[in-house]
Amino acid sequence: MRPTYGHPWSNVTSALVVIDLRRTKNVTSRQLADYAALAGLAGVRSDADPGPVPSILQLFGQGTPPQGMTAWDRALLHALYGASRWGPRQLTAVELAMVKLLSQQGSQPD
Repeated sequence: MRPTYGHPWSNVTSALVVIDLRRTKNVTSRQLADYAALAGLAGVRSDADPGPVPSILQLFGQGTPPQGMTAWDRALLHALYGASRWGPRQLTAVELAMVKLLSQQGSQPD
């Protein structure tokens, strides 16, 4: 999962979320809200594969999704919005910031 360059979300003043209710039968309102918030705030494409990360982005994938935003999700947002500039070099800075935040949290619950 790679956000697009240029902080596309920095000029967002409102958003419209379209939900296919047929896909939300076993989804709680908290899960759906956290998924929409993370996808919107991080600029995640709807067809993006999050890979094997502990994330609410797994909500519509295989397996059991988390009950809401995880420590990984919060670290992603913190690192993205803490980046001073955005571009190919800053991806490493975001990744390093996430590792640091997650290691500081240790085994704290989500």
